[in-house]
Amino acid sequence: MVNGLLDSQLWRETAQLPAVVDRVVAGFAAPSAELARALDALRGARRIVVTGNGAAAYAGLAMESASRLLDGPLVACVPAGIIAAGDFAWRDGDVPLVVSASGELRD
Repeated sequence: MVNGLLDSQLWRETAQLPAVVDRVVAGFAAPSAELARALDALRGARRIVVTGNGAAAYAGLAMESASRLLDGPLVACVPAGIIAAGDFAWRDGDVPLVVSASGELRD
């Protein structure tokens, strides 16, 4: 059982997490021009509208929940299908943040 776990894709991805976190931290410490523009947009938001599908939507729910503990913009988690259908009421000062685990969000 242990050898099976150590040979699994899940274990290999988990073992890579420290390196992934290091790259994310480095990216925010010295952001590219594109990331810097995105961070500036988020800083100026009245409300951040986080959207995604499936498991990525849980990231949005976590952000919405955490935002209630912080002094900052509101965060609303909205499924991508609702936004794609045009059924979401956008407000002045809204900034969208799309989360996609695969990078293939089609909505």
